[in-house]
Amino acid sequence: MLSFVSCYRNTKEKAFLAQYEFEDFSNFCGTSMIVRGITENKDICIYGHISYLVNNTLKETPYYLIVDKKNYQIKKINFIKNKSSSINDSLILQQLVFTFMEYQVPRLEVDIDGNVFVYLKDVETLGMVKFANKDELLKRSKEMKWVRITENWYKPKY
Repeated sequence: MLSFVSCYRNTKEKAFLAQYEFEDFSNFCGTSMIVRGITENKDICIYGHISYLVNNTLKETPYYLIVDKKNYQIKKINFIKNKSSSINDSLILQQLVFTFMEYQVPRLEVDIDGNVFVYLKDVETLGMVKFANKDELLKRSKEMKWVRITENWYKPKY
């Protein structure tokens, strides 16, 4: 059974990397998107956060979205802390949602340093990381051991 799970994970890794190994994730900088479930109408529920600057101070706004499963259009948007979101916020999120759904992963996070965290199996199990630079790899290596998959991608060594 363990080899089946490992094979499945490797297949998901290979499929993702075949399409997105050299992808530019900079549009997602400071953003997290997590598929949290499906509504009764088969729409997709996405929870996450997006960072932005207010008076030169980095703020983080959690949000909750209902997304049409067929065309990935946002049907409902709820900024949890910041109730005064702008149309621009919604447009940015719409573009990100469409791209996120194309990746076909349950969770994607890109921190403000540009490190990309991809979850392939579920929303709790980190699958792969693309570090922004060598310094980030060294810094994160103090937290966890990493196995190089490709030139730019790593996975945690459990």
